[in-house]
Amino acid sequence: GGTFEHYKPAFEQIINSVTLASMPKQQLDTIKKVVEAPPPSQNLISYSGDGFSIKISDNFDVRNPQVSGALKSYQYIGERRLDCDIRIDIFDASKQKNLDKIVQDNKGKHKNVEPKATTLGGTKAYLFEYSPVANVKSKVYYAIHKDKLYRVTVNWFAGEEQSYKPIFDKSIASFKFQ
Repeated sequence: GGTFEHYKPAFEQIINSVTLASMPKQQLDTIKKVVEAPPPSQNLISYSGDGFSIKISDNFDVRNPQVSGALKSYQYIGERRLDCDIRIDIFDASKQKNLDKIVQDNKGKHKNVEPKATTLGGTKAYLFEYSPVANVKSKVYYAIHKDKLYRVTVNWFAGEEQSYKPIFDKSIASFKFQ
């Protein structure tokens, strides 16, 4: 209705004052850095358990998991991988001291591989070597000392065998009955 000229200066002032928004540059407020836990240390320290001692990497923790039927269990494990550990389970052997029979009775738990005669801590033992799950290798030793059966299990990730197996072999070689 002919009033535009009256409002034109106000509209021009509004249009000239408009500043278009711009997106600010996106900056990360957090930098994610993946840090892997270290492999097992070459420095071994001695641990004592119920009737035994063993040397373990100094960057491994000692845990006591509950294992069915075991009198006591020890697990030595690092932070890097949960599938790389040494576990020692101790069972009552006062009623069954025939190691050959115990090993044959437990053969099915180790994919029915044939056990090899060996020693553990200077005592007669049997060894099962097998792969319990894909990409994990395992050695399981059975030995009787006094009235106790010792089952020593060593597990390591096949992809990092060079880091774990030599240290675990040194640990097993250091195993002594007390």
